[in-house]
Amino acid sequence: MNPSQASGSAKETAFVTGAASSIGLAEDGFRVALLDQNPDAIWKAAASLQGEGWDAIAHAADIRDRPAIAASLSAEARIDVMVCAAGIAPMHSFLGITKEDLHTVVNVSPLGTFICCEEATRRIKSNDRLTAHKKEARRTCILRAS
Repeated sequence: MNPSQASGSAKETAFVTGAASSIGLAEDGFRVALLDQNPDAIWKAAASLQGEGWDAIAHAADIRDRPAIAASLSAEARIDVMVCAAGIAPMHSFLGITKEDLHTVVNVSPLGTFICCEEATRRIKSNDRLTAHKKEARRTCILRAS
């Protein structure tokens, strides 16, 4: 089975960026949609969770790519939690940081996080409108971690 194929699960879904190194939301009963720019690493992370019996799916995308993020989020039946854990940092001394390094960090960390949060908020608000008619209590959350 290809772990990158999404399903129409009605289960509460937590979408996690920078998730090639997973976090423990599956244990809390969530379907975990993992997203990372490294396809091999993210498929391996999802397959590992699936092998342990957890409901996990992989999405490979760069968080700076709004259409790719929108498509990944839209592939899920619902989004209840968005965890923005993707981030990068230059791997050399402070005095060795170049203007290009700084642009990359800014484009990934604050800008990529903004894109993911904005796209997730659109879907979470849509979920809230749909469930308001059903009079169900829902928990929704957006987190930034890195």
